[in-house]
Amino acid sequence: MSHQIVDTICSSLKRVWSSGRLVILTSTVVTLSVIGVRQLGALQSLELTTYDQMLRLRHDPGPDDRLLVVAITENDIRRSNEHPLPDATVAKLLQTLEQHHPRAIGLDVIRDVPIGSGRDELTQTFQKSDRIIGVCKFPDALSPGYPPPPGLSADLTSFADLPPDSGGVLRRALLIATPPAPAEGSASATDAGVCSNSDYPLGSFALSLASRYLKDDGIEPELTEAEDLKLGPVLFKRLEPGTGPYKNAELNGYQILLNYRSPNQVAPQVTLTDVLSGKVDPNLIKDRVVLVGYTAPSVHDEFTTPYTVQQRNGPMPGVVAHAQIVSQLLSAVAGERSLFWFMPQWGEWLWILGWSVTGGIMAWRVRHPLILGLSLSVALGLGTGICFGILTQTGWIPLVPPALALIGTAGGVLLFDRFDKAAQAIYKGIKGFLKIDIDIDEAKKEEQVAQITDSTYFQFLEQRADELRNQKLGTPPASLKQSIPPRITQEDPPSPLSSPPPPSSHSPSSKPAQAEEIDYLQQLQQKSEQQRKKRPTPHTPHP
Repeated sequence: MSHQIVDTICSSLKRVWSSGRLVILTSTVVTLSVIGVRQLGALQSLELTTYDQMLRLRHDPGPDDRLLVVAITENDIRRSNEHPLPDATVAKLLQTLEQHHPRAIGLDVIRDVPIGSGRDELTQTFQKSDRIIGVCKFPDALSPGYPPPPGLSADLTSFADLPPDSGGVLRRALLIATPPAPAEGSASATDAGVCSNSDYPLGSFALSLASRYLKDDGIEPELTEAEDLKLGPVLFKRLEPGTGPYKNAELNGYQILLNYRSPNQVAPQVTLTDVLSGKVDPNLIKDRVVLVGYTAPSVHDEFTTPYTVQQRNGPMPGVVAHAQIVSQLLSAVAGERSLFWFMPQWGEWLWILGWSVTGGIMAWRVRHPLILGLSLSVALGLGTGICFGILTQTGWIPLVPPALALIGTAGGVLLFDRFDKAAQAIYKGIKGFLKIDIDIDEAKKEEQVAQITDSTYFQFLEQRADELRNQKLGTPPASLKQSIPPRITQEDPPSPLSSPPPPSSHSPSSKPAQAEEIDYLQQLQQKSEQQRKKRPTPHTPHP
């Protein structure tokens, strides 16, 4: 019993070790393959699409009461009968807003050249205020860029560029950038402003507005020794190549992942006409960040966002996108919403490996296809729930790579397991076929030996052996002169054991010959006894 228990345990351990090696080998190969493909950037688009989907499922905290958006709508353009708006209208708008004491005013309107009347008045408005932030635009492949408005000081100048991803979706915020070197002979090359100085880092429109708002609270932006941006107690870690889902993206400048506040209304919104006509409550302006910009679709200042695919949400106007970033910065400093954090690269690899091993164990332990499919679905649902739960806490961990590793390892284990079983079945079939042939050959051999042992000649040899044995012991033989019967009759089969008759005992060499004959006959008797024991029933000799 103890031997059976030990054999069972050893067999089980051997089976577990064999299956465990399969799971470990398959999961290792799949994990390395997924990580390699991901590092090449092949999964970036799929990961970002999954991120967008989870972002749309988040709770909407509602408008940020520290902000106000003054929208220049299609109706405002029609009423003024001028497009772009003249400088006089822009100057009047800024002066009206300043009367209600906002902390910062951001003008997301290009004013590089005079438009209509009121140019001098607009320039004086910029020079008198320390709260108005103007914008310029860097040159790129599609645009020569635009310098800032004249009269705007360098410390109140910012850039309005936003970096969309390769698919055109805005997911990142550019906080600090160095203007590119302008081409010789271009308008920006002769401009003396900071937007054309490639040696002077410039803050973004959103960062400049947030910094001006926090200045009244005694908080100034600073750079650490590692050149990381810090606002108050919050350190803004920049996106680097390989961070999160970005494996193949241009991360020039100081970029962070944009944490949208609301897909519908990031801040209270009024129109240009409402402000100029005095219909806006002054409390909506006081101590707030006021952003002025176009929301009219005809201006084409819009961005695709993760919320654009929803039917109720179209492209987001540029001024609203900037408001999203301002809200993110202020919320982080106030401790209301933390910045996005990411797992270290080695942590992501272990995360992927863990799900890969889980898929292999499921495929090894669960044999029923329906139950296995249900188990894998539950595991995928659990992984999605974990990733979404962490995203609601402004954390990001990969979902697509571990999902691929889970399914890939499960499929690999199933494939190898089925192949191994098929190979074993073929082996057993061949072995069984060969065993039948061997059994047939053994049965034929036993039949031939049985025929020899039952022959008359073999029985004579047995009798002769007994006589010689008795003679050796001193007992006289019963009949030494008995005639030898025919060796093999026609009824007796030919025997490979046939030999000439033993020599006479009267010959000079009779004693050695008799001894050899005794040994020879004893061997025959032993073989005969072994064959009789193997036979289930005694064989009847031929008549």
